[in-house]
Amino acid sequence: MENKKIYNNINFLKLLLVLVIVYYHIICAKMGNIYTSVEMYSHLKHKISYTGYYSVFFFFLISGVFLYKSINGKVFDFKDFVYKRFIRLWPVLAFSCGLCIIIPTLFMDYHPNTQTMILNMFFIHRITGLAHDMSWNGVSWFICALFWNSIILYILRHLIKEKVKFNFTIFIISTIFLLLFIKNIGDCTTFYFNFIPREIIISFSALGFGYLLAEPLYSLKELRKNKLTEAIFSFLEIIALCLIFMPLIFST
Repeated sequence: MENKKIYNNINFLKLLLVLVIVYYHIICAKMGNIYTSVEMYSHLKHKISYTGYYSVFFFFLISGVFLYKSINGKVFDFKDFVYKRFIRLWPVLAFSCGLCIIIPTLFMDYHPNTQTMILNMFFIHRITGLAHDMSWNGVSWFICALFWNSIILYILRHLIKEKVKFNFTIFIISTIFLLLFIKNIGDCTTFYFNFIPREIIISFSALGFGYLLAEPLYSLKELRKNKLTEAIFSFLEIIALCLIFMPLIFST
């Protein structure tokens, strides 16, 4: 029952983040560009220009929390880990790629780059440097970044055996990547230093912090034994929810 309540809370948070991302794309990518003369759309586009970034960051953060147990397996089984990641993520990726080929072709008189879409279905996105065209499918970059960074974290965890050293390494890398992304958040450059994709930087940073957050979260779960502590945790969850959505609320 406890796990079900936690998953319901996380799914509710995911739903809110999805709505924010959809709102961001409608205003910034559509209405703000099509109706440039409408002052309201221009104003909203300016005010919410960063909401898409931090919403996606929290999506990766949540994914990092759930990666914690998968990455900390006692036995290093690379093939099994990759297979499970593939089975879990590929159906979503394939479905979204299929929709993004069919819908524009039938209803919008637009033909996405077929080669790029096929590469995306095998987790080869522009972020890997192999598919050079920008995909029309907005889901593919998230899934591809999640897939490759999960593998990188898994390999690092088993290369750095000591948990303290691994946690410290991930914290340093995630912090550097986050600061680098924040510094260049308005820059649309595809690669940092000519070889690190910007999507990999933000996704690895968020996954890393999510992983580091998982251990205290799993420990605190044991404290939720009575009504008082349940009420305290519920209050803290509401505070966390407000902090996540505060930039959107105050900016608009």
